[in-house]
Amino acid sequence: DTPDTYMDVQTKRPAEEDPEGAPPLKKVTACPSKVSPLEKASASGLRMTQADKDGWRWYGSLLTYVTADCTPREKIAAFDFDGCLANTSLFRKGPDAWSLMYTCIPDVLSSLHTAGYKLVIMTNQAEIGKATKTKEKIIAEKKGRLRGLISKVSAPIQVLCATAAAKMPDRYRKPGRGMWDVLSEGLNGSTPVSLEESFFVGDAAGRPKDHSDTDLRFAQTVGLRFFTEDAFFRDNGWKDF
Repeated sequence: DTPDTYMDVQTKRPAEEDPEGAPPLKKVTACPSKVSPLEKASASGLRMTQADKDGWRWYGSLLTYVTADCTPREKIAAFDFDGCLANTSLFRKGPDAWSLMYTCIPDVLSSLHTAGYKLVIMTNQAEIGKATKTKEKIIAEKKGRLRGLISKVSAPIQVLCATAAAKMPDRYRKPGRGMWDVLSEGLNGSTPVSLEESFFVGDAAGRPKDHSDTDLRFAQTVGLRFFTEDAFFRDNGWKDF
């Protein structure tokens, strides 16, 4: 396949079981008593450690968010965020410093939801774990960008962010499969996830222009069908669904 075409990946690799590296938070409200219908006790030992009044929840170093109308589904359409759904830059700061990678993205995501897919964003956000004095500011920035994208899509979305610093041992960071395991075992209610009908879209695919191949290796580790962002949105790979 050429770099920007569809990649059908079914090769599985052993997952790395690394300990969590939870980033410390200073001002967090008590965890709400109401549990999301997406949550359930699981063999993965998932346990909420912190939550805020806006619905963001921490499971160790994993930061999650889900819109109120998001329900469990067997089919998962999963996406990276930076460089895939959103055009962002390390040199542009603030919650509004982003734009859509492709203008068709809101319509495509809504179409996938109508076709029976649950929309899930799975993103590494190491800047949160790396920060010290500016941690609260960076968390607010990342949340703002994700909420901005969600506001443009007329469909429910679930968000999982691996926030540990890149060099820290962490079970959730891609290319490890931790985020997928948490989703399938603890954050999809009692509905089993169909690997065969699910897929992942990301920009870190090992192409000459890419900063890494972590998205591709994540899909390989889990056993998911994989698309680059260009193949899926620009070249209309989404129409297969």
